[in-house]
Order: sequence, then C-alpha cells, then structure tokens
Amino acid sequence: MNYTKEIVFTVKGQTRVMTNEMRKLMKEGITRKLIPANEFKGPRLKLDKASRSEISSLKKDIQRLKHYISKLEYEKTRPGVSESDIRDMNRDIELYTFDIFEAQTKIRDIKIKCYKNQTSIIDLDA
Repeated sequence: MNYTKEIVFTVKGQTRVMTNEMRKLMKEGITRKLIPANEFKGPRLKLDKASRSEISSLKKDIQRLKHYISKLEYEKTRPGVSESDIRDMNRDIELYTFDIFEAQTKIRDIKIKCYKNQTSIIDLDA
C-alpha cells in the first residue's frame, strides 16, 4: 500500500491512519474472483469454532456500526443542525465506514487463512 499520502484522524485520543489506497478500496470495494459453486473444484471451506466465533463477533460489530451510521444520517437531515455538526457527523460516518471495511477485511483474511490451512492438509492432486 502507498503510505506516502495519508489522512490521519484523531478520535478520542486514538490515532487512525487511512491512506489514499485504503480510501479507494473503501469506495470501490475489494475485487473478487467468484465462480459458481457448481463449477468450483476445490474443497468447501470449513471453519473451526474459534474462526466462527471471531467472524460472528465481527459481523455483529458491522451491524452495530451500520446502525450508528443510519442514526447519524438521520440526525444530519433534521432541521436546525449546524454546518459544523454536519461536518463532524460526516467525519464520524467516514470513520465508521472505515471500521466496517477493516472488519470485512479481517473476515476475509480469516476465511483465507482457514482455507489455506484446510488445503495444506488435503492433497488436491490425489
């Protein structure tokens, strides 16, 4: 990733760094190379208990963050909200969106790790 151009947020004493590449990925999404299940030749993904529980907690975090975003979007449309409050809300929305992106990336990495462990045990050529 390109760390030369970065945006640094300080939120409640916590420093967050978002590079331009990360922002681009957030907007465009991660490209996936999906194929239909009936054409897939490899073994199906089987998650262990620890991975399942971690993915479950990340999905709950994503739902919670989406709820916060919807509340902020509603608050922005209310009459009498100042421009500075709207700017702060937009910044919070972008941070929550970034947190969602990070959680989705973690879920993806967990699944990839489990699949690699699973396929390293199984001999696919046999």
